[in-house]
Amino acid sequence: MATQTTKIGIVNRALQLVGFPQINSINENSRGARSMARAYDSVLLNELRKHFWNFAIKRISLVANATPPIFGKGNYFDLPGDFLMLAPMDEAFGIAAGGPISGPPSINDWQIEGNQIASNELGPLNVRYISSNLVESLFDVTFAEALSCALAINTVEELTNSNTKMANLQKTYDDYIKMARRRNAFENRPVQSPTDSWITSRF
Repeated sequence: MATQTTKIGIVNRALQLVGFPQINSINENSRGARSMARAYDSVLLNELRKHFWNFAIKRISLVANATPPIFGKGNYFDLPGDFLMLAPMDEAFGIAAGGPISGPPSINDWQIEGNQIASNELGPLNVRYISSNLVESLFDVTFAEALSCALAINTVEELTNSNTKMANLQKTYDDYIKMARRRNAFENRPVQSPTDSWITSRF
């Protein structure tokens, strides 16, 4: 679900947490803007890789590359440029707050090498993945708040010449990231446990 979240809103919330004046644009020539511009992309990518965020998941069907690996696996499949990490598969994987439960035999054959998946499958590979190509309006509001906290943690010493706020910022970040993970888990369908053989034997 799209929100009113914006990049400048996330940045200004971080500056508010730090206790530093807000900015009009992340590209302006001010101390706060320069600090946030340096930190934003790397902090965002780090936060996206920490969990299987529903808002960041995309799907793609990959065909085999014309050039296979020189040994071992049978095929290479080129990953998209916005690929950050594999996400759990739907029916083949159970989806829970902590990520994948188990997978089909084929998923265990996949091996990420650089910007490709090496596999013995012929393809196409149906892949769910965490994308780096996102607009902030897609962010869950609790994730956006956690991101602001992470930005504040990464810039507070540079902007204030003090690390005394670090502990409080870390506590606030921990609270929001836990809340964001919990909300993310609520959006996933329940995972059904396999039917026990003791039950099936009674039919």
